[in-house]
Amino acid sequence: MFTIKIPSYCSESAQKITNIDSDRFKQLLKTKWDEIHDQPDVFRYKVNKMREIIVDNRYILLLNPDRGFKRREPEFIDSIHKPYNPDEFNFNKTSTKEHLFTMHENNSTDTHLLLVNVSPISRYHTLLCPSVNKCLPQVVTEDSIRLVLDVKFLAQDRDLKIGFNSLCAFASVNHLHYHLMYEQNTLHVATDKCTHIKGPLYLINNIVPAFCFQVTKETKTKAVKHIFKLAEYLVSKSIGHNILVTDGEPMVLGCNNVVPECKNMVPRCNDMVTGCQNAIPDCKEVVPRCNDMVPECQDSEVVRVLVTPRLSTAGVKMLTSFNVAVLELSGWFPVYDAEYFDTFSAADLEKELSKWKLPNFDELCDEVKSLY
Repeated sequence: MFTIKIPSYCSESAQKITNIDSDRFKQLLKTKWDEIHDQPDVFRYKVNKMREIIVDNRYILLLNPDRGFKRREPEFIDSIHKPYNPDEFNFNKTSTKEHLFTMHENNSTDTHLLLVNVSPISRYHTLLCPSVNKCLPQVVTEDSIRLVLDVKFLAQDRDLKIGFNSLCAFASVNHLHYHLMYEQNTLHVATDKCTHIKGPLYLINNIVPAFCFQVTKETKTKAVKHIFKLAEYLVSKSIGHNILVTDGEPMVLGCNNVVPECKNMVPRCNDMVTGCQNAIPDCKEVVPRCNDMVPECQDSEVVRVLVTPRLSTAGVKMLTSFNVAVLELSGWFPVYDAEYFDTFSAADLEKELSKWKLPNFDELCDEVKSLY
């Protein structure tokens, strides 16, 4: 599907890789990232050992004080419809020293650039710039959603999360890009209960509610159109939004009900005194058959795509202890202030999150429902 081209300065000089598989993709991205990170003049700061804690068994806090004052000054953004400006910072102006590799699809002239984030939140923080040669503004396109899902399924890595911040939702560069992040802990939005709204549309009713879609390799083509329809509508209404792509529990009706019931059969075997040893293998045979009962769950990686409408920001970012962008809305908080890192409670975090909930979300939900 993809041809990968590695810049000539890398150890594998001007190499092309076709028909790349999951293991090679992961190895290539991380190896090249580490090579660049070891260089003395590329990153604004280094990310090696970083402190991470979990608050209330729900929120992940990562201490990164350097990002608070060593990153590039964010671009002034006051409209979600701001056009691309070649005179302002964009990813075509980045040094080739920052570039990991480019991806090229068959029968397409588009170049998809992957480069290190020189002000990383954590190790392997990478920027994916779809169709970088087209100089697109930071507005989701149908093709870019398809690309992001292709990359997610190619990677086959539960630690990989892919995020998007729209203009006026803490995007700092008006040039189309997504964030590739790695985090071993499961984000709470990957397992939060989802309420079915209509058709492919679900809702996670958190502090800041998020619309949610379930995607598998088999349903990707339709899902791309469903996701884009929502993103396009939010842009038309000038509503800032954040998008997260992550592995997650199935949401399709039936999946969540069937699997736990099967799993409960195993503990009941242990209650049997006579013949217990023979009963346990029988119960284990039931669990793999659960997923066969729901077609969309058969032997497929289940990905959740969350689209979170939120109050829009305006002007330059105000860096305090943290900003509420795609990661924070998902339960992962890069914290810039060491003084507050150990003192944040769940209530503190939720208070800040609540400031970004749309006051008219119920009305918006009804409008979005009519799209499907």
